[in-house]
Amino acid sequence: MLQTEFLYHERARGADPWPQDFWPRLDPAGCAALAGRTRALHAALVGESGLDDDALLRPVRYRTSAGVVHDTSPLDLLTHLALHGAHHRGQVASALVAAGHAAPAVDFIVFTREAGGDAERPAPQSS
Repeated sequence: MLQTEFLYHERARGADPWPQDFWPRLDPAGCAALAGRTRALHAALVGESGLDDDALLRPVRYRTSAGVVHDTSPLDLLTHLALHGAHHRGQVASALVAAGHAAPAVDFIVFTREAGGDAERPAPQSS
């Protein structure tokens, strides 16, 4: 999944990383490095100095893993990436439960809370 996220971010910025290796052999340090590169690409695409609205909608040309050429907007590529990633996280959670393990939290909101993006606050007082 890390490699696919990286490749889709490359596509969204207009690069055509082809041919693609969707299954590189990575140790934990290699996974961390790839995740860091992807975070940097994501920030460059959607951060404060990232793509403006017009650029997010302007199609970019890339080739699929089969070599088929497509023109797709960066916004659609990033949306697909988020939705497809959720699908695979669900598959992993199902496989873990089927193997007798506890289901991991795969909700995005849980991730943001654990990453410090949402501090716990006292409940608002009703008036």
